[in-house]
Amino acid sequence: GRTWNPANEGLLTKGAVYICNIGADLDRSVECMASDSRGILYAVRGGGNFYRSTDEGTSWKWTSGLAGTVSSVYVGVTDEIFAATTLGVFCSSDGGNVWRSYSAGLTSQCVKHIAMHPSGRLFVATNDGRVFVSTRQFDPGKRSKD
Repeated sequence: GRTWNPANEGLLTKGAVYICNIGADLDRSVECMASDSRGILYAVRGGGNFYRSTDEGTSWKWTSGLAGTVSSVYVGVTDEIFAATTLGVFCSSDGGNVWRSYSAGLTSQCVKHIAMHPSGRLFVATNDGRVFVSTRQFDPGKRSKD
């Protein structure tokens, strides 16, 4: 960590849908990052624009836009990606191309943080100070099913 090199190629280009906020450059802020077991890096920029790097950050490619603003991303043992957003929890099992909602039962949709317990249960913390645990257990030894 003594020296750092830029790893922005493709991450700071204008190729996605952006949130417009006069006076702010939201499309350039990286909200959160994560990596999976294969070494693929994921970054969320501009609130909900999801990017992927398969070459250790040398280049980035936009994969999708998520509904709401993303505050936290977690990649599970089976490489499923979970995103905490202002509109609930979303999951992708294909590297961030397609997302599905995992928000049933949440009394607050504004999710700030997300974590996986070793038991395979997903925990989320909401903006109103509540913590929720998933009823679904994600088996670290198998690809989870809906």
